[in-house]
Amino acid sequence: MQTFRNAKQINFNTIIYVLIFSLLMSFFGYLYEQIDFIPNYLLANNPKEISVYWSKFHYIVNPAHYHILPATLTVFCLLYIWINRKRLNKLQYKSLILVTTLIIIVNILTVIAVFQINDKLYFSKEVNNQINLKWLAIVWSFINIIRLLILFICSLEIYNKFKTN
Repeated sequence: MQTFRNAKQINFNTIIYVLIFSLLMSFFGYLYEQIDFIPNYLLANNPKEISVYWSKFHYIVNPAHYHILPATLTVFCLLYIWINRKRLNKLQYKSLILVTTLIIIVNILTVIAVFQINDKLYFSKEVNNQINLKWLAIVWSFINIIRLLILFICSLEIYNKFKTN
C-alpha cells in the first residue's frame, strides 16, 4: 500500500514538473515571437513589404504549430491537478485557482492575438496600409507582453507552492 502511495506522489510531482515545463515552453515561444517578429514591423521602412515576407514564411512554418503542444500539456496537467485537488493544502488550492484563472486569460488573449491580429499581419491577402500594420504590431506586442508576464507569474506560482509537495 505504501508503494502505491509513493507512486501516486511521484506521478503528481511529475505532473507538476510537466506543467512548469509547458508554461515555460509557452513563455519562451512568446518571447521568441516578441524579439523576432515585432521589431521587423516597428523598425521597417515598409511594413507592407515585411508583411509579404512574413506571410510567405508563416505559410510554411505556422507559429501556432509550436504552441499547440505546450497549451495542450498545460490543459491536461491542470485538469489532472483539479481532479486530484483533495491532496492539496489551502495555499496550493488557492494557487491552483489563480493559475487556472490566469491561464484562461492567456488563452483568451491568444485567441484575440491569433484570430484578430495575426490574420491581418501575416496571412492577409489584402494590402494593409503601413500605419495600420504598425498599429497592429504594437497591439500584438502589448498583448504578448501581458501573456509573457502572466506565464512567468504562473510558472513561479506553481514552482513556489508545489515544490515541497
